Amino acid sequence: MDFLKVLFTIILYLNVLIAIASFIFAFILLRRTKGNAIYFNFGMATLFLGLWITSIPLIFLKFTEPVNIFLTNTTFLFGIWILQYFLIFTIYFPTPHLKRKNIWVPLLYLLTLLISFSIFIPNLYTVRAVSDFPYLYVKFNAAGLTIYTLYFIALAAASFKNLIYKYRQSDGIFKIQLKKIILGTGIAVAANLVLSITIYYFTEFDFSPIGALFTFAVLAYIYSILFGKRESI
Repeated sequence: MDFLKVLFTIILYLNVLIAIASFIFAFILLRRTKGNAIYFNFGMATLFLGLWITSIPLIFLKFTEPVNIFLTNTTFLFGIWILQYFLIFTIYFPTPHLKRKNIWVPLLYLLTLLISFSIFIPNLYTVRAVSDFPYLYVKFNAAGLTIYTLYFIALAAASFKNLIYKYRQSDGIFKIQLKKIILGTGIAVAANLVLSITIYYFTEFDFSPIGALFTFAVLAYIYSILFGKRESI
């Protein structure tokens, strides 16, 4: 067994462990959601992270190619909802109890639902998905991939806009929290934009299990900020 095969095998097993951890984090957050939009939206982002990471190892269970294509599409589905809820999280952080109406949130849900439905239009996104443990080879329709990429970038840009604006308006502990979240989010977005989305323009080799590690690490980092003894919300 060559080094690359050993490495990807380890990464896939790590994906299983971090999926379990994501569900645990989501459960803890969602139990605290009463009157707290921060915990709800970050909890939902973490829940979809768990679903996304779970769907990756499932592809290697020797299903037929149509099932593999469906599972590959679900990774895109869950991925966009992670960012959807993270964007809403940035709207409310760091003051969840302030009464605020945001006219963009309903529109955001509508747009994300439209993208979600489009993912399952035959051959618009995944055209081919073949697993050869621990590797996955996928081919995407450039049109669908471009639609998804542009929407992903739009959600990420809006999230950064919210965080940077609030960073400039904040002071004290909130400013420190926001700085950490901005840095962590930048790492996760950049890693997944490259490893889980745009890389498919150049290769059919799937790197999303590595992207999952980056996303989990950053969300776990933000989770530690939310529940830190000195930085609690």
